[in-house]
Amino acid sequence: MRRRVVLVLVLALALASIVPPVSAAGASTPERSGAGEFAALDSHVGALQAENNTTAVRHRDPEETDQNGDLAAVRGQLAGRMGEITVDCSEGIRIGNYDACEELNGSYSDALSKYVDVTGRDAGGTENDSESAESYRDLQEEQQEFANETQQFRQTYREYREARRNGNTTRARRLARELLELQGSIQRTGTNVSRTSNDIGNQTGVSLVAVRQNTAAVTANVTNTTNTVVTAVFVPTTVTATRETQGNISARDPLVVTGQVRMANGTTVRNGSVVLATGPGRGSRVVDRTRVTVDESGSYRLTYRPTTIRTGDRTLSVWYQPPATSVYLPANETVDATVEGIRATLSVGETPEALRYRDGVRAVASVTTDGSEPIDLQGVPLRLRVDGRTLGEARTNATGAAVLESRLPAGIAPGDRTLTVAGATRNRAVTVDAVRRSVRVAPTETALDARAVQTAVGERSVRVVGRLQADGQGVPGQELEVRVDGRLVRTIETNATGYYRGTVTVPNASFPATGSEQVGVVVAFDGAGTNLEAARVRQQLTMRSGGTASSEGAFGRAVGFVESNPAVVAAGGILSILLVAGVFVLLRRRDGGETVDDAAVEAGYSGESSDDGGTVGGGGHGLGVEAVQEALSDGAYARAVLSGYAAVRRGLPVTEGSSVTHWEFYRRASEAGLSEAQLEALRDVTEAFEQVSFAGRAPDESEAASVVEAVRNALGEREGGSVTEPADD
Repeated sequence: MRRRVVLVLVLALALASIVPPVSAAGASTPERSGAGEFAALDSHVGALQAENNTTAVRHRDPEETDQNGDLAAVRGQLAGRMGEITVDCSEGIRIGNYDACEELNGSYSDALSKYVDVTGRDAGGTENDSESAESYRDLQEEQQEFANETQQFRQTYREYREARRNGNTTRARRLARELLELQGSIQRTGTNVSRTSNDIGNQTGVSLVAVRQNTAAVTANVTNTTNTVVTAVFVPTTVTATRETQGNISARDPLVVTGQVRMANGTTVRNGSVVLATGPGRGSRVVDRTRVTVDESGSYRLTYRPTTIRTGDRTLSVWYQPPATSVYLPANETVDATVEGIRATLSVGETPEALRYRDGVRAVASVTTDGSEPIDLQGVPLRLRVDGRTLGEARTNATGAAVLESRLPAGIAPGDRTLTVAGATRNRAVTVDAVRRSVRVAPTETALDARAVQTAVGERSVRVVGRLQADGQGVPGQELEVRVDGRLVRTIETNATGYYRGTVTVPNASFPATGSEQVGVVVAFDGAGTNLEAARVRQQLTMRSGGTASSEGAFGRAVGFVESNPAVVAAGGILSILLVAGVFVLLRRRDGGETVDDAAVEAGYSGESSDDGGTVGGGGHGLGVEAVQEALSDGAYARAVLSGYAAVRRGLPVTEGSSVTHWEFYRRASEAGLSEAQLEALRDVTEAFEQVSFAGRAPDESEAASVVEAVRNALGEREGGSVTEPADD
């Protein structure tokens, strides 16, 4: 890098010796870029300067105009479009053409987004309009699920028929059992689709009768097909269920059920298991399962200790579940019981007294019954909260213990807060009194990087990129404000790794009609409602218009001088060439310095191959460990880090595209069969590369040496330079 700077200066001197100085009348005031106020993020934005001047046509935001139009009519058109898509999808499902449902994730999503926006801005909208938006979203999810399940059913049925043709009875039975499970899911999902489409018709007047008819036809076909399969390969069974004792049940007095599994002819069934499940139903999940194995006589004895079920009179389901390859069909029976609630004791160990962003929050809890003979209660759900926000959930194990742990998120404001461990408090078989502790949440300093670049000369668009960090780690999901000359032009949200990028439009008042002008671009994080401190960064950006201030100027006067003084120009040119050549030879003879191979840096970030023939991710090292070690020995610590990262990108057997970022490369490497030691070393190198390349951090000798060692470990190299090749699959 230093060599290039010197060469540029020399060339500038050479040019100065050829072209005469411009008179004061033609001089312009130099502009300051203000780049020193920013951490360098050139790897993210360098390509922006090479973009062409074409600009995509953008839709106008209705909020920026004075004409909102007939929003009700727009809403009707969008509803009609979504209705067409759902009808087409239902017809496609009926005939097995699932391509017809692809628009559910395309045009439907776009129309739904606009529908929600229009509904929110229509002052004349009704409560039905808001409910219909939610119904359309539900229908999208339910119909997509219905399509996936029926497609899987058809595929499984084809495999089942093939197994029957090939005489593979074991496989045929296993597939038939899968068909039976899918049929139950399709029945439930189809009911949901029909119910939601009917709701939409009532809310909007859009007729979706065809959706309900097609869905009903598909569901009936699936049911008939399943019944045919079941009759062909399975033997029906029955299960009995009898309570050993009567009376109410509770966590202290469990329910005991006994019974037997038989075929229709009375023969006992000697394999499989019996399950007592509580909590099934539409929109709810099974909250408790108790399983026992059927013995050699086809009998079972099951003990159920209620913990999560609601109190009161309950009907409990007892299911016989045969093995997946068994010839037998499932069977079920029910038992009635009245559930009484008990108040159990919740104990919590030590909890942290002070927390900052991303600090670990951990609590060890246990739940037991009161009395002289306490019972450890298994399966009791507990929640860990800070300031009312749930951070973690867990159920107690066989000893009644549970470990709840998480990290403190950004969305809990600083100050004295309450840490709570709680379970159910009423109307459940087991309730507990919550345990509350005081905890102090302290603020955490943040670091905000940003870089703004005009997308093209003459364009008002500016691309802004950067990263929000706390304690050296990216902060996800935070909103940043972007202002141009004091005017708020956009808010941008950080992604999962704390990076952000977006395009903003410079207001007309700040954009030059001709020539260039500086504008102030400010990116700010206010930290409101979080435990993160505010951060702000400002850049003076030169905006260049496409207009020309004057056709005559410094360049014209320089041309005139050259035309009228050819001898002087020739002599100056010869001297300049000799000066440039001498400096170039001098620099070529020098070693060391903080220069980094362009190919190394480019390959290190973008994942592209360099010009020296090294293939990124191929196995040839190109910039190998020797080059990294040489940089370390020269005291060029930043070059050692960047070259080290380039070496692992070239040397690891990882398939990548032309624009894979450093963390995307790491994720691909984790899926490429590398060892844990290699992945750990790659992470160390990647983090060091990120700090040097993006945060502008200057590493010291020990840090650079650690990176060199990590490069060796990632590539499987040792001091002798040997490489351990990955084993063949």
